[in-house]
Amino acid sequence: CGKKKIICGCQKYGINILDFNVLQYNMFIGVKCGGILSASSGNVSSPNFPSLYPYNTECTWLIVVSEGSSVLLTFHHFELEYHTDCAYDYIKIYNGISEDEGNLLGKFCGDVSPPQFSSSWNVMSIIFHSDRHVARKGFSSSMMKLLTNLDISSLSTVMTN
Repeated sequence: CGKKKIICGCQKYGINILDFNVLQYNMFIGVKCGGILSASSGNVSSPNFPSLYPYNTECTWLIVVSEGSSVLLTFHHFELEYHTDCAYDYIKIYNGISEDEGNLLGKFCGDVSPPQFSSSWNVMSIIFHSDRHVARKGFSSSMMKLLTNLDISSLSTVMTN
């Protein structure tokens, strides 16, 4: 009695807390985000957007559209912590599913929106990473399936029948 309950997410970091009356240590490890998007269009945004994104978060979105199509990704708002090498908070966009640097379309941070991206095939990955210090509003983007020549020809056949 007389002591307040200590709430701590520090165990993972080896911090030993002995006898504090009050400690509020907010860790956002384990924020649910990311997933597989398989619709022909949709939105992808950082956790809590347009409010500040959480610290210590990593989200991976895998966008999969029908085979023979590609993914078009457009950013509408972009506000992440800036660093010359984007070492702290960033997004990475990959052409495909793996984190193979050969598939990396770009790594971005700061306040300048990334350009519009179109994947080479039917899969694109987005990774959002935040560190434990500065939080900003994050990003908002939309994705849509791009029709290929095969899709367009089958669509025109349906429309003429």
